[in-house]
Amino acid sequence: MDKKDISPMDKIRIALIGYGYWGPNLLRNALGQPRFDVRCVAERDAARRDKLAAAYPDIALESDGLTAIARDDVDAVIIASPADTHFMLAKAALEQGKHVLAEKPMTTTVADGEALAELAEARGCVLMTDHTFLFTPSVRMIKSLYDDGKLGRLSYVDSTRINLGLFNMEANVLWDLAVHDLAILDFILNEEPVHMTVSSHAHLTEESPDLVHLTTYYPSGTMAHFNLSWLSPVKLRRMVFGGDEQMLIWDDLNNDEKIKIYNSGIKLREESQRHVATAEYRIGDISVPRVPTGEALAGVAAHFAAVIDGREESIMDGRRAVRIIRILERAQALLDENRRQIAAAKQ
Repeated sequence: MDKKDISPMDKIRIALIGYGYWGPNLLRNALGQPRFDVRCVAERDAARRDKLAAAYPDIALESDGLTAIARDDVDAVIIASPADTHFMLAKAALEQGKHVLAEKPMTTTVADGEALAELAEARGCVLMTDHTFLFTPSVRMIKSLYDDGKLGRLSYVDSTRINLGLFNMEANVLWDLAVHDLAILDFILNEEPVHMTVSSHAHLTEESPDLVHLTTYYPSGTMAHFNLSWLSPVKLRRMVFGGDEQMLIWDDLNNDEKIKIYNSGIKLREESQRHVATAEYRIGDISVPRVPTGEALAGVAAHFAAVIDGREESIMDGRRAVRIIRILERAQALLDENRRQIAAAKQ
């Protein structure tokens, strides 16, 4: 079934699948989007459905996601269920000509992601992934600075995303946390790594790493390092962008100075590239631009509506989401091989 055309005069009728950790945030922002009319929420847990019924008596409730998708009064589906259910639910929605916004990761395998992307293209439907950080004012500003050449060529990116928890039995720390920073860098560079290395440790469960160090190398020459952990006593969300014109630090937890731009760098004199004494250091001013405020999920909802209406091109469509999953799959394969080698060495 091909998608149904939606008039700009008509509301886009929404079904939300899943009301666990992220579902309430998606529902709140869907309700706040003027183009949306939330018709239905599907949630398996009876206690959560009772809370929904009390809070939103005008929204229909279903216990099964497929039932919600099949409703005649639904044009688009927002999927916030566990990652291993995304493929089944998104496939059902796309086959019925309904647009899909899926929580990250879009699927748990590249094969499933590619199948969904092909199906969406065949049916003329929007397939989008909720990589929320792409809609933060900070990431938009970094992207603009990079595109405008203000940072110059990026030599490196050093990312730290650590905290005590939240421990996730459904995914290891790579899939839970790296997906954010990989999507951010994909958005900024628009490149896929040509090589990567990875190391990890599993402290709580033997098969699920809770500490990962991932290093990726991009065609343009950028090297990126990602420090990911569920076992840190402090919470850090920081990325350092080392450009040859300017450097930038984004501290997502610093509400007053989220972005700092450093007019600093180092160059070697041409006459002796290898002699340390010929290094020229540039230590200039530090600027702190004002970063606009605004909830990123509201931007996600607005973008989803605009893409459905044909007013905007998707910045995280099915094909781009598959690229992120492919990086994660490659890193996971390296993790698995490392674990086998370490186990063999201990014998």
